[in-house]
Amino acid sequence: SSDYQMVFISDTHYGTVQNPAVLKNAVEEIKDLEPDIVVLGGDIVEGGTSREEMEEVFQMIGAIECRYGIYYVYGNHDRQQDREQRTYTDEELEKAITKNGITILKDNYVEIGSDLILAGRDDAEFGEEFRRLPAEKILNGADKERYIIMLDHQPVETAMNSKAGVDLQLSGHTHAGQAFPAGQLLHFIGIPYYGEYQILDCKLLVSSGASVGVFPIRTEKHCEYALIDIKQNGTAN
Repeated sequence: SSDYQMVFISDTHYGTVQNPAVLKNAVEEIKDLEPDIVVLGGDIVEGGTSREEMEEVFQMIGAIECRYGIYYVYGNHDRQQDREQRTYTDEELEKAITKNGITILKDNYVEIGSDLILAGRDDAEFGEEFRRLPAEKILNGADKERYIIMLDHQPVETAMNSKAGVDLQLSGHTHAGQAFPAGQLLHFIGIPYYGEYQILDCKLLVSSGASVGVFPIRTEKHCEYALIDIKQNGTAN
């Protein structure tokens, strides 16, 4: 039984509104931390990302050395489903991710060390067409004594995830409400949009992401990644 240090990166929307140096600097910082696990919460690339940029970002992130590997879930933009003219195919995207040693989690889970389970869901917007699995099906057969982490691009279905045994859900997607005053509005109507939430027995961490997608606001400097310490006693900070 041991402690784990995990880095969570989400919503970089690489090659579009943000200066690429911002993410490159963040990746260098992460390398220096020597984390045990790196998890990618989706929307690493998007409709405006070129094929070269898509390949570049996964090569850059894949170069982070960590003990238990790098894991990724799809966001709602990575597969460019909102574009008629795509710059890369689903196959090219998948190949760029996996050839850089990054494991795609898509309605499945992996065991990490002797203490953790890391599960990942397909994006919620693909729910109808691709019928993403509910958390209890994904975790069927999983050892519920372990600390269970669920990667889910959008901060939804946390109560359902909790009932399936999830201890920590990691999400992005919201860009911390994108721009004032959207965040305040989301907060007012009770939708998780940024920070930590406790929903039943599950802690939900929503990252603002490493860039802002649609509105080119605060993009030169703002590059957030979350550093999560998972202790032997089953807590995450």
